[in-house]
Amino acid sequence: MGVAETLPHTYDITQGLSVDRLPPAELSGAVLDRLFPAAPPGDPARVLLLWCTGRGDLDGLPRRTSWVWEAALPD
Repeated sequence: MGVAETLPHTYDITQGLSVDRLPPAELSGAVLDRLFPAAPPGDPARVLLLWCTGRGDLDGLPRRTSWVWEAALPD
């Protein structure tokens, strides 16, 4: 969950500084796999930063207005 907090907030900071930077796809993908298993397909960084955390729309999917982590391990 620490990584799931760090990546989006670092993205917010870079956007505020006009720096166009996304986190590594491998790291973003690991967060998606663990905390957002129902995430749509696509570039892991964009899916995590824009859609899963409600920061923007993604490939025709409307911007989310609420979200939660699925922190419990699957059975």
